[in-house]
Amino acid sequence: MIGCKGSDMYCYFPMPYWKSVSVSLLRPSGGRPIGEVKCEVEHVDHAYPKANCGYFHAIYNRQAPRIEGHDYRYIDVQGQGVYVGHMAYRHDTSMEENERTYFDGSRTPWIEGEGYEDDHNQGWGLKDLQRAMWGSTASDGGAGAPWRFYIPELYVFQSGLRSGHQVYGPHSPLGHEGMYQVGEEESVAFAYMNDKPGLKQTDEFDVGNAASEKAHRYRVDGHRENVKGDWWYDGEENDVLYKLPPIADNGVSTDKGSEFTLRLDPANHGVSLRRRTDKENNQQLARVYVDGEPVTERPWYSVDFERTFRDIRWFDSDFEIPERYTRGKRSIRVRIQLMSSKTGHWDEYRYWAFCHR
Repeated sequence: MIGCKGSDMYCYFPMPYWKSVSVSLLRPSGGRPIGEVKCEVEHVDHAYPKANCGYFHAIYNRQAPRIEGHDYRYIDVQGQGVYVGHMAYRHDTSMEENERTYFDGSRTPWIEGEGYEDDHNQGWGLKDLQRAMWGSTASDGGAGAPWRFYIPELYVFQSGLRSGHQVYGPHSPLGHEGMYQVGEEESVAFAYMNDKPGLKQTDEFDVGNAASEKAHRYRVDGHRENVKGDWWYDGEENDVLYKLPPIADNGVSTDKGSEFTLRLDPANHGVSLRRRTDKENNQQLARVYVDGEPVTERPWYSVDFERTFRDIRWFDSDFEIPERYTRGKRSIRVRIQLMSSKTGHWDEYRYWAFCHR
């Protein structure tokens, strides 16, 4: 997508526009004068669909030094679009830093690796390799200029996206103090997006709160057990590299399921239903009904997790309800029917309803 051929530089990213476009070549303040420049710009005459197409964005970030314990972020934006990749330069850093991507305001990283090299397909440090979707130049272990493009994966976001990786330093990770340096990093992330969010939150239901349960006409099938969590989310909020207070929340554990009512925008194009649950209760599988009709497109399954540790147990699980169940409705009655789980129970601490615009 971006690269060099000899002394020629190229960029093959399409850049949608509807009225006009200007191209500028700028040099940094104090930089060397720009000599003779030759360029070629290709364009197509057919129009991009403005209602369904985002502008091309190139987002720059730099930290020198980086901040130990706080994620370095390639991209942190609000709106809707597609994240298509990044290029970076890093010096005096570690390759063991987990990469993490958060979608649409979820506090759980939906994409996470166990080392920085996972995302760039290189183990045991960066090497000079050039591939279409990934690679690195000027590489030496934890230093170099890697790139990664997510063209096949399509990182689609509806209301926001945050993507980056851990930052190690001399105090981390625990048990390896002194092995790592904070270092410095800079990057450019690429995305097609617009600033208008594609999701609108229309309701929040605090399970375990008597007033909220009454307002949402909450009912439990089978045995009800009142439970309380005092835990952390995984990712930057996991209390491992810097101290954070845990998130306390009351909830309900049931062996059969529950029912509740949620408010919607009648002009919705489907609903994304988010639930805070206990990650320790693995492999929760349930059937979802909307106004008595089963959602046949999919069950609600919280995928397999690794073993929890250090009380990192909060998890945000999302379930997509298609438009045909919700369009034109100001509210829906949701029924959860437990099918199976590791503990034989369904855990629910909080629900959020997000309407697709």
